[in-house]
Amino acid sequence: ARETAVNMSEPTWRALEHRTLAHLETCIARGQRVFLCSDDPGYKAALIDHLRSKGAIVITSDPARAPRALAGGAALVDFFALSRCASIVQMTKYSTFSLAAALVGGVPLVNLFHDTTGNGHRLDTWRSALTGVPLTTSSGARNVLP
Repeated sequence: ARETAVNMSEPTWRALEHRTLAHLETCIARGQRVFLCSDDPGYKAALIDHLRSKGAIVITSDPARAPRALAGGAALVDFFALSRCASIVQMTKYSTFSLAAALVGGVPLVNLFHDTTGNGHRLDTWRSALTGVPLTTSSGARNVLP
């Protein structure tokens, strides 16, 4: 399948996963805790195990304690937890969920997707909304968007 601005090929995903894990392992080596959320329970469990094997203190929300009377309550808990983190690391090409949490909390955003198409990074469309939010990209550049 051809890649678009929002979907990824297997090679793109594996490269992004590799860069993101390397970044997270650097954070772990600095003693930073990791709050992890995902809409893929199987991958989330495997990632938690991997990060803990690297010495991480991994924190997650407890779906059993999420507001049950509210549709999407567990996602809402994750959203507000993300907005209170020291930084948000996206392990995806593009996510409005974590982007919005970064905007709400004024939290630095790390996205390590490397655009090889020349079409530009999808986050570029959010440049005006991200004004003042520190953004780290795949080139390692840490910029506050103008």
